[in-house]
Amino acid sequence: MSWLGADIDRLHSFGLALTRLRDELVAVRSADPRVARALDLVEADLDRVRRTWHELSYGRMAAVEFDAWGADGTAWWVERFVTSSTAADSILSRVIANSAEESFADRIRADVALLHGVSDFAVVADFWTRATDPSTVPVDVAGARIRRLLDGIIAHRADRSIFTTLAAHQADVERRERDIDQLLALVIAPWALHFTALAHEWDWTPQEGLHRLQEMLAIPVVASAVAAGLPMAVDRALTDLPTDEFARRRRIDDVAAGSGATIDAVGAAVLGRSATPLDRLDDLVALVPWGSWASGVAAGTTAATLVHRLDHRRSDQRSVAREAVSRRNVVATVAMTAVANDAVKSGRIGSSARRVSNDLAHELERTRVAFDSAADRGGSFAQSGGTSPL
Repeated sequence: MSWLGADIDRLHSFGLALTRLRDELVAVRSADPRVARALDLVEADLDRVRRTWHELSYGRMAAVEFDAWGADGTAWWVERFVTSSTAADSILSRVIANSAEESFADRIRADVALLHGVSDFAVVADFWTRATDPSTVPVDVAGARIRRLLDGIIAHRADRSIFTTLAAHQADVERRERDIDQLLALVIAPWALHFTALAHEWDWTPQEGLHRLQEMLAIPVVASAVAAGLPMAVDRALTDLPTDEFARRRRIDDVAAGSGATIDAVGAAVLGRSATPLDRLDDLVALVPWGSWASGVAAGTTAATLVHRLDHRRSDQRSVAREAVSRRNVVATVAMTAVANDAVKSGRIGSSARRVSNDLAHELERTRVAFDSAADRGGSFAQSGGTSPL
């Protein structure tokens, strides 16, 4: 679905102006065949304006109706467990039927009620993935929607004191939480770079974005989706590069910085989840004098377990570092290809050229180094306690 931004009042005024023009053309259409052609064009435009106005106004009215339902405290929460279809199901289905998803997404404020109040979560997931699709939704619009969605989810998960759930419905609530995790993976992965070096395009700082990304990467399915989707995100971010050399270099460097930060954040999240209760032994070593509990068979067994755990932990870190090196290599290749394709599209190189110019060759090499330098790869291993492959 393509996105169309419009001021609904101005759109209405434009529709009235087209209506007046159409009426004037109708009065004189027999005078000249060209008038009839012009009338056809005006009527086609008027039809599009009416449909767009209807979609925008319908979405706005539906959002007001939905927010009123979702603001009733625990009432909407209870409704989903006592009825097979809620008011949210009815409203959202009407929104989709009237192609009003875009205006509804920007007007709605009861995001938590939408996530938990609709019985058929597949419809909710389809709604949010459409509303944040990078191929159809402008960067700033998607950013505003995703930031608002994340804020609602995090606030809800931090304080559920107002939502009580009977034991009989607990499994349903847990299943819905897993569904939301899957949705987060779908929504965040294409936009991972906008949580770091491209955060300014979403009107927040890289520090704010990285903090929020780290929170989301604690969810395994999100971390997996972000890692898998990074090459595509890099390719998209390097499409339609600036023609100015300095601006183009700045864009490439920004995307490279965001890519590196994302790879590091994914690795840190994976290592954080590799912890087991045995990791508490690390704290015991620091807090309890070794001699006071290193006597007897029990102490010997504990010491052996600790050594094994630390060895295993280093193995985990080396594995994460190897994956980071591999990811850097992949995104570097993707980035170089994107830059080369942009050079062809912009005319800096012919599509049938057998040799690239020295300037483009330098730019491609600079791109590779920006995404996958020896220092980056060595740093991944050094931070993990491993050995640099260089």
